[in-house]
Amino acid sequence: MAVHSHAIHSRVYQGKGRRGMRTSDFWRLMDDEFGPAYSRTLAETLHLSGLGDRTPAEALRAGIDPKVVWLSVCEMQDVPEHRRLGRDVKPR
Repeated sequence: MAVHSHAIHSRVYQGKGRRGMRTSDFWRLMDDEFGPAYSRTLAETLHLSGLGDRTPAEALRAGIDPKVVWLSVCEMQDVPEHRRLGRDVKPR
């Protein structure tokens, strides 16, 4: 089942319970923006100064909200605002 960016938007910015984004949505956004291979490399090597100089992977393991991690990655990598919600996916 395809997920529309507006569906991710509701989970990213309105939140669900305690967390603002599911970890699976974080990885989907990373893969969509940077590609599946590079997103994993970036998650292990990019140090986010706003998150205690942790990498995205370290921040997730430390329990930091995936939304906070995603937005920090976006800031560090200059992801344009219009792409921070993910790509539009046509339903099947």
